[in-house]
Parts: sequence; structure tokens; C-alpha cells
Amino acid sequence: MKKEDTKETRIETLKKTQQFRKQDSLERVYKAIERLQKIGAKINFHTVAKEANLSVSYLYKYPELKQQVALLRSQQSSMSLSPVAKPTSSQSKVISRLKDRIHQLEKVNQELRRKNEALAGQVYRVHHLQAQVERQQQTIVDLQKKLIDACSEKNLALVTPISSNRNSVVTDQIKAQLAA
Repeated sequence: MKKEDTKETRIETLKKTQQFRKQDSLERVYKAIERLQKIGAKINFHTVAKEANLSVSYLYKYPELKQQVALLRSQQSSMSLSPVAKPTSSQSKVISRLKDRIHQLEKVNQELRRKNEALAGQVYRVHHLQAQVERQQQTIVDLQKKLIDACSEKNLALVTPISSNRNSVVTDQIKAQLAA
């Protein structure tokens, strides 16, 4: 008996939970439909399911939801087929002025984009030349150091001490050539 009681209790709890979930989902669907109608969004199974955070198949599962969404969708599509009212002459003047202004702004925007691209190219070239100048300056510094070192070595090699012996050995062969 005890097992049967717990089994029945579990079944009853599951039924209550399922009923609560169904009621919550239905409320979410109706609230989603209201929100979509307020903002004037398109109502169909996909948008309602997305807004209610449910699956599309869930909406098809319950006939009352299916009928409600289908009815709203058909009403919306029949309303969209109604003719659009023509603007008055003052509205058409405003519209034409705004279109002209948009056209002018698009031209200005295009010209500014072109100038911006040209300036970006110049900036790139300046950066490239600046890097090249820095490399050349470093090369100049290195060459100056080498020149100073070379000059100091050359001066040391050319210096002849005064105390050195000037007696050099002249060979017989050199003397013979000098005599001739």
C-alpha cells in the first residue's frame, strides 16, 4: 500500500506541475501577442514563439493557441493590403525637400570620404618617410663614429718618434742603382 500511495502522489505532483507549466506558457503566449501588437510587429507562429520563449511546435500543440495566432496573422495580412493614403501637397513638399537634403548630404559625405582616403594615404607616406629619416640619422651617427676612429688610427700611424735611429741600412744593390 505504501508503494501505491507514493506512486499516486508522484503522479498527482507531476500532473499539477504540468498544469502549472501549461498555464504559465499560455500566459507568456498571450503577453507576447500583446507586446507584438503594441509595437506593430508582424504576428506569426515564429515571432510569437520567439517572443514567448517557446517552440513553434508548442503553439501548434494546443488548438486554441493555433487558432488565435492564425486569426491574428490573417487579420494582419488583410490590413496590410489596404491602400496607403496619399500625402497632401504640403507633405509632398516637405518630402521632396528632405529628399533633396538627403541627396546633398550624401554628396558631401562621399566627398569627405574621398578626402579622408587621400589624407590617410598622406599620413601613411609621412610615417614611412619619418621612419626612413630616423634610419638615415642613425646611419650618419654610426659613420661619424667610424670616421673619428679611422682618423685617430691614421694620425697614430703617421707620427714618427724623434728619438728613432735614422741610420738605415742601404744595400749594395741600391747603391749600384744610385750610381748608375
